[in-house]
Amino acid sequence: MDHHTILYPGQAMPTTEDGPQYTRRDYEVSDETARRLETESAPHNTDRNYRNQRKLFQEWCEGMGRVARPCTTATYVEYCAHLIAREMRPNTISTYLSAVRTWMPDDKKPGTSLARAMLREYRKRWSKRNRVRKAPAITAAMARAMADTCDLRPRSGCGTAS
Repeated sequence: MDHHTILYPGQAMPTTEDGPQYTRRDYEVSDETARRLETESAPHNTDRNYRNQRKLFQEWCEGMGRVARPCTTATYVEYCAHLIAREMRPNTISTYLSAVRTWMPDDKKPGTSLARAMLREYRKRWSKRNRVRKAPAITAAMARAMADTCDLRPRSGCGTAS
């Protein structure tokens, strides 16, 4: 019974006898699965990056007087706003937020809709601000005007055969 439980009118409160009776076998994995979890579950650099991003989040929470784990949705959204204020790349912010959210216990993950909405709007502004601006194409009239300014007379000693 947890905060997701719904009881219908007249339904009895569940007891431990109503649930499954787990044994040690239900929690164990084989030697092969244990090896895979240790060596193949995530690339080393991904794990290292996530640890670093989570450490940065913890430090930010401490500085703000907030609980890092499990964090509230308000803390998660405020952290997103903090990363946006730092003008980080939108994809970097998304990675940081993902590292934080996956670090939370499954039943205590913060909501993401508000943070995603903020990030979506920031992404629009970011792409406009960081767009590569190209010079306009040269037209035929512009090319003629440039050519007309060139002195086409040969200079002494330049381009003449000796």
